[in-house]
Amino acid sequence: MTDRSLRFKSNSLLPRINIGINDVSLRIDGTNGEVHYRVLYPTWAGYGIFLGMVIGIFFILGEFIFPADWYLPEPIKNYIFYPFVGFWCLIWPWILIPMHKEPARNLLIKIMDEANQAKER
Repeated sequence: MTDRSLRFKSNSLLPRINIGINDVSLRIDGTNGEVHYRVLYPTWAGYGIFLGMVIGIFFILGEFIFPADWYLPEPIKNYIFYPFVGFWCLIWPWILIPMHKEPARNLLIKIMDEANQAKER
């Protein structure tokens, strides 16, 4: 932290997962006064990937414990169930990570606006 920059981190697991802003660096440009920021959310991303894998394991275990042979014949299950589990549990978390950038950006802007308004009072 300097007089032109600020860095803060979330210090507990719940805000890291719920809010998703884990590590923020702010820097004021000396020439025009613009605020540049960098937001990292490795805990949030890791939680999403971990949760997807846990859900996938439960789906597959559920299929072996309670087989749905009466509902889906084996060839259809191979073409529908396993790709479904693969997409939602392995690919979808990786899609969510870039989708989280805009809400994280908007939340950071909201936090900075509230801090500026509190300073003006």
